[in-house]
Order: sequence, then structure tokens, then C-alpha cells
Amino acid sequence: MRTQRNSTVARAAAGLAVLCAMSMSTAACAGNAGAPTTIAAPVERVDVDPTLLQLPGNDSQYDVASSVMAAMAQAEYTVTGTVVGWQEGPAEISDWQDGQGARSLTALMEVAVDGSYGSEQAPSTVYVELWRGEDAVDESGAQVPLGKNRAYNVLPLDQLAQGAPAGARVVVIGTRVPVATASAAPDSATVLRPIAQGLWFEDADGSLVNGLLPPEDAFVGTWPGADSGGRATFAELVDEVAKG
Repeated sequence: MRTQRNSTVARAAAGLAVLCAMSMSTAACAGNAGAPTTIAAPVERVDVDPTLLQLPGNDSQYDVASSVMAAMAQAEYTVTGTVVGWQEGPAEISDWQDGQGARSLTALMEVAVDGSYGSEQAPSTVYVELWRGEDAVDESGAQVPLGKNRAYNVLPLDQLAQGAPAGARVVVIGTRVPVATASAAPDSATVLRPIAQGLWFEDADGSLVNGLLPPEDAFVGTWPGADSGGRATFAELVDEVAKG
């Protein structure tokens, strides 16, 4: 097991929803008492590229759960839904030295919820917080320029939107975090920070991909795909989630 620390997965994390016949199992369609109502479906699945959501060079350490149920037990929210879009998340500035501060950047992925299976009931819309990296700012809040041919290791918002575009089906397992004052999310919004194995997408072929971890860490124990080299369908994960 790996030890968790402040990292992408520690920080990270009405739209369209897929019809049950398209990508969800019978069990998932049945849902649980009080779950949000399933809404309209996209005509086709969309391409998802999880590598575009992962910060290059990030060597974060984290715990992994051996089963879907174990992962759900780590967080109060487990939802299924559809990506609506992306927006800038709140930024936190710390470590001031010589008039400069380190700025931690985030993004918020808006999700239209069609199923809620955790210990807490999710509303019809949640926002998923993902860490984008860090840059430096001066006392006026302006980004401090780097030298020639150098750039900050920060994920652009349009890259995140390309990696998980609007219309992508998603499962989020996460904990609720406060809505930051500077956040674009409504004050009453439910903002979730996914656990290590808490962000899963359906690719265009119906396959299951993890948005935060490499396959060797995501598909472990009894997770769908663990015994087949990471080959599993999104519907299989929804089946497991619905059992919870």
C-alpha cells in the first residue's frame, strides 16, 4: 500500500446522462431510494483521454482500495452522472518569500448526477475538484514570469476539457469540501474531492478508464478489470457501485 499525502488525488475530486440501455446495468437503472432521476442521453459516447487529466512528473503517494466497496467506505459520496463542463476552481496562495507566493490551482468539473449511492445523498449537480498544479504570483496576484523556454507545470483548463469532455459518463467517489469564496461554483454547491480511485470514466468503446491513476494502481484486488489486465466496461463498475 502507498501512503497518502497532499497531492493531485488528495486534492483531487441540467447536463446529459446515458440511457440505461446504452451504458448502465439493470441494477444501476433501478438505483436506490431517493436517487436523482435519470435524465436525457447523448446520442453517442465520447472519447476520454485520462492522461490529459494527470499532472506530468507528479510522484504523489496514496492508498489504494482492494474493492469498490472498500473505496466507497472511504468517502461519503458516490455518484454516477455525466460531465457538463469545466471551469476555473479556487486558488490558494501560500509560502510567501521575497514578495512571491506559491499558488495552488484547481479546476471544477460540473457533473449532472443521475445516481447517488453513498452514505450522503447527492443533489442533481455536483462539482468535482481536481488539482492543476502550482505557479507563483507576486503581491498584486499576477503570475511571476519564468525564464526563457521555461513554463509552469500546470494543466490548462482546455486540456482538461479535452481529456474528459462534456457528455462523458463518470463515476465519482469522493468527500465533500467547502465551497471556496473565490470559486465559480454556487455558494450552496456540493464540491467533491475524489479519493485515489474515485474518478472513473466511460470511453467511447464503453470501456472503463481511471482519471487519476495508472492502470496498475487503479485495477487491483476485486475491482472490475483487475483479473483481465484492466479490461472492463463502465457498466461493470456501475453494477458494483449499485450494490453499495
